[in-house]
Amino acid sequence: MKILAILALVLMSFCSLAETATSSVSSFNGVETLKLIKKYQGEEKTRFYKATKYFSEEERKMFALRFNKRGLLVNADGTKFDTNGLKNDMARFVIDSEGNIYSAYSDTIEVQHSSFVGGKDVVCAGYWDVGGGDIQLINDRSTHYISSDHKNLDSCIDYLKSRGMNFNDVAVIYSSDI
Repeated sequence: MKILAILALVLMSFCSLAETATSSVSSFNGVETLKLIKKYQGEEKTRFYKATKYFSEEERKMFALRFNKRGLLVNADGTKFDTNGLKNDMARFVIDSEGNIYSAYSDTIEVQHSSFVGGKDVVCAGYWDVGGGDIQLINDRSTHYISSDHKNLDSCIDYLKSRGMNFNDVAVIYSSDI
């Protein structure tokens, strides 16, 4: 009887480990996605300070970007995405594991990188300066999604290049350099 109980415990532990291992690893061009930092989990429901706004599927469409035929970032209506004129000419952006790109400027605590994806995993998050659809500066600075190395931003840059973006004159700043 004791042997059966021990075997049952070992089997339950093994199943739990296997479930954790498979659910925590997802990739984008071979790079593991970034998870929302633990202290921000549940931020959309908090009562201690203003809750972070998680956009609905419909609201998300307002912030979705795509590429035009020339490889420029454009809004849903086809106009070139542009951050010039915004505070510091910078806007938050995220790229999720499906390759969806979301971006907007906000200086309120209610809108964070996690707002665009409802707290789900992302490939990269940061800020960028975009003029007329061309990225001029990109970084991976985010308090909600933190990469321990440069792989996530590098993977996003490779993705953007594969969609026709020109990175010859783009300033790339890693959060570890800020």
